Amino acid sequence: GPVSGPARIAGGDEADPCPLEFVGERDGLGSGLLADGLGAVGATKSAWRERLLVWGDTLRTGLWPIPVLMGFGAFALHGVAAWLDRRVGEFRFPGAGWLLHSGSGQDAYVLLATLVGALVTVSSIVFSITIVTLTVAANQFGSRLVRTYMADPRTKLSLGLFVATVVYCLMAMRSFSHVTPPEQVPHVTVTLGLVLGVAGVLVLAFFLHNVGRSIVADEGVGRVYLGERFTL
Repeated sequence: GPVSGPARIAGGDEADPCPLEFVGERDGLGSGLLADGLGAVGATKSAWRERLLVWGDTLRTGLWPIPVLMGFGAFALHGVAAWLDRRVGEFRFPGAGWLLHSGSGQDAYVLLATLVGALVTVSSIVFSITIVTLTVAANQFGSRLVRTYMADPRTKLSLGLFVATVVYCLMAMRSFSHVTPPEQVPHVTVTLGLVLGVAGVLVLAFFLHNVGRSIVADEGVGRVYLGERFTL
């Protein structure tokens, strides 16, 4: 007898072209749904890509990411210095008394406290100079170019070193007190804090030189060129 129902549709009876048309419409509908799904996935990926680009640009032009990371790095540096203190305490090497701090607990505490106070003041001065530089750049070259100056890694590294030194010295001051005898003072930790303080003074001179050059017109044009080249 004649075949009816789903069998005719699956078999594609040539006498009745309707089932073939139905199959074609079904295939077209499936292709359309697949295309819509792929388009939605592509739009989602594009949106996430744009978000990542915006976040990356925010991190690149922000003043805070590098100083914050260097501040957290100071905790790790203090842990390494504490480990070296234990090793040096077990195995004294020639010249350790000349290279390392060898004062009493009170001397080391006063030294670190002085470094913290001085570097907090210097950090505030550096931040103020940075704000003044951004104001001058906005007046000379336009407010849209401020982000180019904020992306300068030299300024962020300078701020980061001051922040890391302050955090390191505060952590070091927690490891002893005024009455700690000289043989129990973490001399490696104190010496490293002193080295960071000296490095901060040198970086301050470099930062002032960089600020003086950054407000020159030629330097401003060069920053704009490099910023546009990075964007493209």
